[in-house]
Amino acid sequence: MLVELPSNVGPAEMDIVASDWTYDAVRNVGQETIARIALSSGFMGTARAIWQPGTRRTAGGLRADEAERLRESGHAEIASARLRAGMHSYCIIFSASQASRLDAARFCAAQMMIVYALSAMSEQLGADAAGNPLTDRERECLVWVAEGKTASEVATILGVSCNTVNGYLTQAMRKLSACNRAMAIATAIRNGII
Repeated sequence: MLVELPSNVGPAEMDIVASDWTYDAVRNVGQETIARIALSSGFMGTARAIWQPGTRRTAGGLRADEAERLRESGHAEIASARLRAGMHSYCIIFSASQASRLDAARFCAAQMMIVYALSAMSEQLGADAAGNPLTDRERECLVWVAEGKTASEVATILGVSCNTVNGYLTQAMRKLSACNRAMAIATAIRNGII
């Protein structure tokens, strides 16, 4: 499932962009539950397991009755992550009918493909004309890293600490929904940010 998260996020404002399990999940647990799953998601390819059978723990604010209704609908395990494409925020939600079937490596690969597709669509539709999600320093650090500089070298150039540079790069990766620096650079180049 792909959910767009507007700036004023709430169950009524959330837009389900695409899904193969929307009908039964929303009907059985309601759009508020899907919104809670989306809002509890981590960033940058970090799959967050929301619920698995045999556990009493329901992370992300999911109530036990909601988890049970998801299980009854054939969703024994759910993982989600937030991502950004241009100026838009999304959440991807994956489901498996059996426990321990969601693979973290495949989840990260799917996230990269989805970000790439959304970025390409945004470029074609001109949706990103409004802007650049990065601060000047985040963009500047990405430019230097793209030129082959190490974080230590960038720190010397900018007159800041290496930890500060790494912080800027981490924020840039999060904002661009990148799993690593190379993906952040590629996304920034593709979107005309650097």
